Amino acid sequence: MADKVNNFDDALRVIAKGAGIAFFGLTLNRFLAFLSRVIVARFLTPNDYGILNLVLAIFSVFVVISLIGIPDGIIRYISYYAARKEYDKVKGVIYSSIRIVIPISIILSILVFYFSRDISRIFHDEMLEYPLKIISFAIPFWVLARVFKAASVGFKKIDYSILIDLLHQIIRFTIVVVVLLLGYRLIGVIFGYFLAFVFSPIIGYYFLQRIDYLDSCGIEFVDMELISYSWPLLLASFSSLILAWTDTLMIGYFRGDYYVGIYNAAYPIAQLLTIFGVSFSNIFMPVITEFYSADSLNNLKRTYVAVTKWIFGLTFPSFLFLVSFGDWIIEILFGDKYISGYYALSILAIGFFTNSVLILNSGVIKSVEKTKFIMVNSYIIAVLNIILNASLIPVYGVAGAAIATTVSMITSALISLMYLYKLIKIVPISRKCLYSVPAAVISIIIIYLPAKIALQYGIFTLIPNLMLYFVIYFFLLLIFKYFDSEDVIIMKAIESKIGIDLEPLRKIIIKFL
Repeated sequence: MADKVNNFDDALRVIAKGAGIAFFGLTLNRFLAFLSRVIVARFLTPNDYGILNLVLAIFSVFVVISLIGIPDGIIRYISYYAARKEYDKVKGVIYSSIRIVIPISIILSILVFYFSRDISRIFHDEMLEYPLKIISFAIPFWVLARVFKAASVGFKKIDYSILIDLLHQIIRFTIVVVVLLLGYRLIGVIFGYFLAFVFSPIIGYYFLQRIDYLDSCGIEFVDMELISYSWPLLLASFSSLILAWTDTLMIGYFRGDYYVGIYNAAYPIAQLLTIFGVSFSNIFMPVITEFYSADSLNNLKRTYVAVTKWIFGLTFPSFLFLVSFGDWIIEILFGDKYISGYYALSILAIGFFTNSVLILNSGVIKSVEKTKFIMVNSYIIAVLNIILNASLIPVYGVAGAAIATTVSMITSALISLMYLYKLIKIVPISRKCLYSVPAAVISIIIIYLPAKIALQYGIFTLIPNLMLYFVIYFFLLLIFKYFDSEDVIIMKAIESKIGIDLEPLRKIIIKFL
């Protein structure tokens, strides 16, 4: 049974426990995904690496269409009905979701296979056709895996959700490395991705079966509730998809596979800045949905502000480090043939930082059932992003795509922030959040020159400087009175869940309260 949330302190503990698991799980997932990209990029030419990313972009478009916003509905309604002890409907959410999305995904899978040659002609590259035919068969499998993953989050079983992704990454990484070592290159990599997609729903089903009380209850289908809630979120899903893949698709159309490869060396590095935001947001929505169902708006607001402060304090120093050493990071990971992506990386870092800090906005809006606003916001951002990409890529190339994506992300976040203020009269970024800015800036100034010198002697000489950076940052946070009693609650919860002794840090923080 999912943890029950009764008050603000309980909420912080549940979110912190989930975030602790999510952070380490996401870190490992992102590491494997990142390592897989690095290995693939080094084995393939930028052109072939670009083809791979174009195929994945097209695949993602049809997956999102197949899901029609259902994963958000799953998370919301499982939490909602579980809080009301309507367990037949909880089970019905899962079964309704499957019978809605699977027929759609099968139809779209057939269409992608049949029209793969026409799609490849749109991007002026016939080499896309065969990889598209292969990956088209994976659409229903990945859609089903997404349903099981969303159900795990709805039950606040964040560890199950993380394990589904982790095992997917392990399978994909293993197969991709093997086929590359055997000399199969691009087609081998495509098969590696395909097999990983096929195995994922099996893994998801296994973990979902471990939720005990689902076996003892009946099924009450909730098709109409799910569709009514979720369909406005389809375009919201497209908004995220557009931010993630429209740039790739348009670079492919205007500039070709080579520049797609360059851009997709920069993009995943900048995307790492979302780790902290996603870690907290995965468990945040089910918790605040319980507060909303209990009419506890004050606890919802306090939780929202407290969690945003943690996301900001963890993300900003990471953002500053990434921008300061981005050129070196690209070169050491992907090789000097991708170094021209540095400017795109620096621009994208701004967008992903903003997106991560304000990531909880959409969770609050969804929890109070204002999904139509998300739909309208998504329309605006979708149009803006397409216009910016079409205008900037032909002139500025990958840097233009980065500008388009960053402006779109920031605009979307600010629109949501203003709407949320109108809705519940709250700004999530408190004054204490901003104390982390001078702390991080001073810290990066102190370590910048030693770190640059250290780079001349290899990657491992940077580690002491990196550790020094975060140690200085932590003590400056203490001096600036960044921490309060709520942070101690969060640290205790993370400590109890992940088994790392944080008591020395907590004692230091308590002395500075």
